[in-house]
Amino acid sequence: MVELLAWTTASAGDHQHTGRLVGVAQALRDDTGTVAAGDLDPRNKDYHARCETRVRQALGPAGFEQALTAGYAVDGLDQAIAYALGTSAGAGSAAPPAAASPLTVREEQVAALIAQGMTNRRIAAELVLSPRTVDNHVDRIRAKLGFSSRARIAAWWAAHRVAVA
Repeated sequence: MVELLAWTTASAGDHQHTGRLVGVAQALRDDTGTVAAGDLDPRNKDYHARCETRVRQALGPAGFEQALTAGYAVDGLDQAIAYALGTSAGAGSAAPPAAASPLTVREEQVAALIAQGMTNRRIAAELVLSPRTVDNHVDRIRAKLGFSSRARIAAWWAAHRVAVA
């Protein structure tokens, strides 16, 4: 069920939490000796692969591995369930809180895609938004960070992700 929660969380765009949930699911499988959802139903392999790809693209390889490792570090079933449910008992023990960002989750998604070199039109297609909505997000990101160019946003994103790691 944690794996399914990860897939849903990925589709909602919370990539950091998704990466941790994937780690929690793997830890639970390893602890209990159960198989992955994809081993039970081949369609689920595709869901897992798409989830992992989406999170790797958003967080970058190092960020993905960090989130996965943080989720895998849960200590036992009780902490895993608490983390998956977002209760305080497990949320803090599964991973340290991320560094504070002035951006909303959606703005961070947009910044991550800018850092990958995507145009606003391509970002809109990726996030299923209108190009004008993406333009507005980019304008707000620039205003919040005090930048005038996309290159500065990309550099900030790279530095922000490294600082969190």
